[in-house]
Amino acid sequence: MKSIFTLFIIFLGFYPLPFKCYSQCKPFILIDGNAIIADENDPDGLRLPTWLKAAQTLNVGQYVYSISVIEFTINGTALDYSANLKIPTDGTTVPSGKVWKIEAIHKNVAIPSFAGRYSYTVAGTFTFVSPPCSLMANIRVYGAGGGGSGGWSGCCTYPAGGGGGGGGYAEGFYLLPPSTSYTVVVGNGGNAGTVNGNGTDGTSSSVSVVSISASGGIKGTISSGSGSGGAAGTGSGQLNFTGQAGFGNSGTTGGKGGSAANDGAAGGGGAGGKGGSGTAAAGVDGADGRVDIIIGTGSAVADAKTPCATMIIYGDQDVLPNACPSGWTEAGLGWINFYGGSSKNYHRTCYRCE
Repeated sequence: MKSIFTLFIIFLGFYPLPFKCYSQCKPFILIDGNAIIADENDPDGLRLPTWLKAAQTLNVGQYVYSISVIEFTINGTALDYSANLKIPTDGTTVPSGKVWKIEAIHKNVAIPSFAGRYSYTVAGTFTFVSPPCSLMANIRVYGAGGGGSGGWSGCCTYPAGGGGGGGGYAEGFYLLPPSTSYTVVVGNGGNAGTVNGNGTDGTSSSVSVVSISASGGIKGTISSGSGSGGAAGTGSGQLNFTGQAGFGNSGTTGGKGGSAANDGAAGGGGAGGKGGSGTAAAGVDGADGRVDIIIGTGSAVADAKTPCATMIIYGDQDVLPNACPSGWTEAGLGWINFYGGSSKNYHRTCYRCE
């Protein structure tokens, strides 16, 4: 039986491409390789029925099991019913002389949540694979601390070692493309110097692709004349802080390590070792770095579209910053403990997506 539709009407009904849409944590199908949200209630979603012409491709995307299609054969100015198809089982490309009518989409409505904190606290290189949705992430990177040097030994009173510098800190708010691999590097704390020996530098922590990093603190040093503290590491991201330099010696007492510029135990510099005749001691290792990737929760994050704007709101010392303005969503509250003391400088990260 021939369809009552004419080819003129059918061609007007073919799916227009390209089509602006965003997949995020939603079911979608692929039309000519473009991800189209499979939800008629979404303003950017697919509208059924949808028609495809010869040579167009159709396939399932995330959270879609199959697509029900009616195939028609073009017969002059009308259409003849050909077959009921299940995509992708019965193919993915519309054959020559045919048109496809998308009737229904079988999808998974129980979409999992990928929210949470992914923390890397041991020195080394790791692979992080972003969730199969385009989600926003607050990334925090801590450089490793430099190692303190050993004290100087000799016949009389000799100087103690210098402390290693604290690691830097960087923070940023980024859109992570779905199912993308990132190389996460956690810096290695510098080794302590032996008696009469310097420490070693702390190494950088970083996350590839988004290009955020924090350098490690520099080693403490020792010589027959004095023990000197190492320089601090710095951050390279959207929000950056420099650590604290290591301290020089005080007589035969080793200089303390510089504190890391962050709100955790990662990245502190190692103290210098004791000096003196017959009592000289080795220094202390610097602390390893750290990387935190924090995936947000809630529909505001799950539905985020690019481009996105970010905002950092600072508070006065020991005073919480103001809340995110209307229309902005909070990504997280952090604080910088200045050099191991009790004073804290808080900051709140906010974002807004159009």
